[in-house]
Amino acid sequence: MAARTLPGIGLTGGRAAGEDGWAEEMNANLLRLSVLTQLSVISRVASLPASPADGDIYIVTADSRVAARDAGAWVYFAPIEGWSAWDRDANVRLTYNGTAWV
Repeated sequence: MAARTLPGIGLTGGRAAGEDGWAEEMNANLLRLSVLTQLSVISRVASLPASPADGDIYIVTADSRVAARDAGAWVYFAPIEGWSAWDRDANVRLTYNGTAWV
């Protein structure tokens, strides 16, 4: 069975037991769940910090993506209308309206 993107936050599913590619997709699914469930960002930034720590999460204002630092690399998530996030720096709840975080 071919893998497919599931509705909601975009997890991948649909693989048959034992099918190749499952482990990589599961790791990506777990990262996506960890970042996006109860999304809390350090702040909204124009550019990401030069010396981030693993676990840092930001909203990049140029393209509205959520950027999460994991295993020494940035992982990006394109938001879907209706997502919400807590901005810890501004102490406000943000909602993605399909164009911007407001």
